[in-house]
Amino acid sequence: MNSILEAYADPKPSAKPIRALFIAGLYPSICVAVGLLQKDQLIFQKTLARWVMPCGLLMLLGTLLIVFAWQTRQRLIMLCSLVLILFCILTIDPVTAVIVRSLEGNYPEWKPGENEPLEVAIVLGGGTGLTPNMRTQLAHSGDRLALAARLYHQGAVKQLIVTGDPLVEGSHELLSPRAQSLDILTGLSVPKSAIVALPGRTTSEEIASLKAAPELWQGKRCGIITSAIHITRAMELAKEAEIPLVAIPANFEAPSGQLTALSLIPNADNLAALHAVMHEYLGMLVGR
Repeated sequence: MNSILEAYADPKPSAKPIRALFIAGLYPSICVAVGLLQKDQLIFQKTLARWVMPCGLLMLLGTLLIVFAWQTRQRLIMLCSLVLILFCILTIDPVTAVIVRSLEGNYPEWKPGENEPLEVAIVLGGGTGLTPNMRTQLAHSGDRLALAARLYHQGAVKQLIVTGDPLVEGSHELLSPRAQSLDILTGLSVPKSAIVALPGRTTSEEIASLKAAPELWQGKRCGIITSAIHITRAMELAKEAEIPLVAIPANFEAPSGQLTALSLIPNADNLAALHAVMHEYLGMLVGR
């Protein structure tokens, strides 16, 4: 009987979940309110939708857990929740932009009209893939090949070198990035006679293949086309191999600097960019 009376007399236990939900929903509510104030129904809808996407839900869950853990003094849950929230914060546009630009900002975008034409450009593999029916297609980093074809047709590059071997030896020929690149470039009206294919499963192997064929680049103005996140590591490997190359970054992934309600919500696209940044720093660490 006493325990029942105490439960009715003390409103704090029942108030804790309500308080936790209020605190957890405060930041999302602000973002939604900002989206509503923009008086654009599409922006408002996208703001709501992004909160129910995986990264948005993870941040909501992490915030809810950390408030509950703080109220119940469960330090382990609080620590795990804090890590989850920090992870989600990294995928918010302004934060992701700073991290990604630590690599993408090292080399400016190459513009044909403002730079001397190139005789050769090496296009590193990794911008292609296959459909279930074994048709070649542009992948996430496909701007590498699109830019290469564009530069060729603009007369900014005379010859293209494509690279890349399949990770598993003995695989189907079309699993080779260089074969995929060749197929796509010829489909974009680049003549096969203007394309040379070189092997290599990693960037260091691709640079080594280029070094082993000095007739392709020695004494020529030669550029390298790869993702803007990847260009720093590729240029460092080229310098170690004593191959003078002009950096031509493609596929820029840093979010725009525009601050909106959408840019303040965790985003899975930014997570992919952060994955690429971490991959590059690890590659620099091991020298590959």
